[in-house]
Parts: sequence; C-alpha cells; structure tokens
Amino acid sequence: MFSIASSLKHVMTAMVRLCTDQLMWCDEGSVVSGLQEPWKKDLVDILFPLLLDASTESFAELTYVPVERLLGGNESDDFIHKLHLCMISACHELITKHACPQSGLEEAVFRDAIQSLEGQLEKAPAKKALEVFYTEESGMDYQ
Repeated sequence: MFSIASSLKHVMTAMVRLCTDQLMWCDEGSVVSGLQEPWKKDLVDILFPLLLDASTESFAELTYVPVERLLGGNESDDFIHKLHLCMISACHELITKHACPQSGLEEAVFRDAIQSLEGQLEKAPAKKALEVFYTEESGMDYQ
C-alpha cells in the first residue's frame, strides 16, 4: 500500500545519504575544501534544519556528518553561527508570518519566540547572528 509519509522519508534518507557519500568520497584537500561557497551554503541550508528539527530526528545522525564536514564540529564558530541563524530565522518567521488569529497558535508561542530572540542579545555569537540576519548584506529574504 502506498504511503506518502514513508515515500517522503525514503526520498529524504536517500538525499541525505547521497550528500554524505559525496562528501566522504572526496579527498579532504581537493573537493570539500574547494567547494564553491554558494553550493556549500545551499547544502548546509538544506541539511542544517534537518539536523535540528524534532520531526526529522531520525535524520540527525545522517545529517550531522556532512554538516560537521562542511562547518566543523558543534563547537566550531561556523556551526554555532549557523545554529543561531536557524533559531533566529524560525522565530522571525513565526512572529512575522503566523501572528494572526487564523494561525490557531496561542499567544504563549509568540511570547516564547520573542523571549528567545531577547535572550540572544546576551550572547556574543548570537548578537553577531542577529546583526547578520537583520542587515541587508545577509542576503536573507525575511520580508
């Protein structure tokens, strides 16, 4: 019997494994370090949310390897910066695109998102991510 959920999970698993395999098959000094920035950024932009999303928890182990290979481990500056950017982006989208009565979300959800953003002001890496996210130079379309 056909199930869209299992089909989607199968396709996502294949995509993540392909990315992981491609990065592992490459020599460290040649292809991975020489990746063009737009392709590297696109790959990280696709895989990083899968790593963090609770609904894709089964992909966490698969996605960590290519993300670590591209950004460094979870202690690296690039990894931490991307983590803060993802959190800021999610909060921003929630507040700007879903803050209407028709969304069905309770006020507490928006209050928590705002408090999360305010809490970022106390951390130096998060401040930098906030600055990058909310400037024209970031290249993010958050309107």
